[in-house]
Amino acid sequence: APRLVSFGMDLDVEPARLSLTFNEPVNSTSFVASAIQLQSLVNGSSNMSTSYRLTSGELATESTVELATFVFGLDVVQLELSQADQTAIKHNLDLASVPTNAYLSHSSELVQDMQGNAAAAISETAGMAVDSYTRDRTPARIESAHLDLDARTLTLVFDDVVESDTLQVSQLQLQSAALANESYALSDSTTSSSEGFVVVINLGEANFLALTSNRALCEDADSCYVVYTAALLDDVAGNDVVAVTNGRGLQVASFAPDVTSPELKSFGLNMTSGMLILTFSESVNESTVNVTGLTLENGKSGADEEKYILTDGSVGVNEDKTIVDVLLSHDDLNAIKMLINLCTS
Repeated sequence: APRLVSFGMDLDVEPARLSLTFNEPVNSTSFVASAIQLQSLVNGSSNMSTSYRLTSGELATESTVELATFVFGLDVVQLELSQADQTAIKHNLDLASVPTNAYLSHSSELVQDMQGNAAAAISETAGMAVDSYTRDRTPARIESAHLDLDARTLTLVFDDVVESDTLQVSQLQLQSAALANESYALSDSTTSSSEGFVVVINLGEANFLALTSNRALCEDADSCYVVYTAALLDDVAGNDVVAVTNGRGLQVASFAPDVTSPELKSFGLNMTSGMLILTFSESVNESTVNVTGLTLENGKSGADEEKYILTDGSVGVNEDKTIVDVLLSHDDLNAIKMLINLCTS
């Protein structure tokens, strides 16, 4: 039966990997990553030990054996850890954070030799100590950014595990080009993401309104770039992430526009000044406001029903374009005042 004689861990490469050396060539197609358990002590069943069973992984294409030997099996197998497993391991400082708390056990299902014999298991109570160990010392670097204005999210994907609770959103800005022409720094946005490779930033109301009201910024993927300082996030080792600086802004890999129609949240009417104030759920395009599409009514039916369709008026908006002011025409204001059951209170 094949027997594991040593193992190594390299948490600094991407993806992190385990190197498993056997006493004879094994059939890599029979490899089962979930048969491996990492534990912090020789005796993984001890109440003092922290353990984690791998969930998945991919075998690396390269190996330490010569190419000609591949036909007859591999005596060294390189296992690339899944993102879920990397997150669980790197986030747990009590497990495989240093060579002295990195041990391995596995069941006989781990692998078979070229004759189909199952591997000799390593008991949880007698774990194997790591032979070679490289800690994670390279800062996390962003791989892609994705802006979805309809969902009001900005998603950042990194090449390593980051601690989302260290997010300082004010360190990030969106801009119209790699070198800033038009830019906007986030302020009231937050995240509820757990530690991992992906951080989803939920755009706050002020940030969302600022982005959707600025026609020169993030109108599409071509006008939407991300820059941030190294203080934006920490990785699990406490390192600042690699900054993306102005002039080297990262263009968003995907962009979804805001396709949700604005909703009228409230309105007010001053019958003395003739000012109708409309408050919407998001920024509106002032040029599209059609006064003749507005109807005032008393909400009653039958003989008591009263309504009036506006015919004209001048339009203005506030700075974030969520409030529309409609100054009623002289004729409309007088016509409404003549209706005793409409707009009297």
